[in-house]
Amino acid sequence: MAFEDEKVVVNVKDIDHGEILYTDNAGVEHTYYPCRSIWIEVQTLEVLTVLGDCKEEGLEPPLVTRVRGTVALEDRSISVVGDPKSKVRRLTISFDAGDWKPKPVEPTEGDLPMLSSELGGAMLGFNRADWEIGNDDDWWISCYLPEAFIDALVADIHNGQIDGMKLSLALRGLYTTEHSWAPVSSRGDLFIRPDRNDNTIAIPDMATGYVRSIHFTSAPRDLRKPEPAEPVEPEYEDTPPAPAPDPVAVAIAALGARIEQMRSTLKWIGGFIVLALLFVAGR
Repeated sequence: MAFEDEKVVVNVKDIDHGEILYTDNAGVEHTYYPCRSIWIEVQTLEVLTVLGDCKEEGLEPPLVTRVRGTVALEDRSISVVGDPKSKVRRLTISFDAGDWKPKPVEPTEGDLPMLSSELGGAMLGFNRADWEIGNDDDWWISCYLPEAFIDALVADIHNGQIDGMKLSLALRGLYTTEHSWAPVSSRGDLFIRPDRNDNTIAIPDMATGYVRSIHFTSAPRDLRKPEPAEPVEPEYEDTPPAPAPDPVAVAIAALGARIEQMRSTLKWIGGFIVLALLFVAGR
């Protein structure tokens, strides 16, 4: 949307049960229902070290470690009610150490109470592009979690231990096209409302709430113990191989053969001696 059109006013009003009704320029009415909680899947993560705010004058600003990344809405989109050009499927997300909590909001008639499971604070909002600053439109989610969790998250990112990450957020001020009675599997598009005070879309309302759950996945490991190998029976082609000969029996057989050979040799020599004696006696 062009810069000069950012003060556009849209026709949005509150109706029963926390729902809002938007009437477009053609007079068609659209009802949006409160979205109690959403699951988002983190796609990228990176660790940033920045200079923090110095709380006391004269001291050097501290170094602050924070985590930034992106999330994608694969089967839905998010936009500002009455501003279809703001529709996106990708948001930036940041994780900071802190105990920030949103201001309590009085429930409207028929509004369900927020779940009490809180890991930390969460905000979702939209910043419009500013040609003077040079930034583009930015949909963002900010999560404020205990410092010990941020330290562990940074360590796991550096060690490459995280293969997947999902978050569940409970937010007020987030709406959807699906009725609250719709099945959990339904995936209506998400919306935030224009400025509640004057219905202008320049600076829409933020959705605020809590981080309800965080799930991590890592590379799978096989924890089963290897089973003992079964003995392998030898395979025979035709007949089983002959047993190895007894070395003692082989030695005895060889000795007997030599003795028999010596006896044959003595017989021949004895015959020649007898013939020689007879020849001498005849002369």
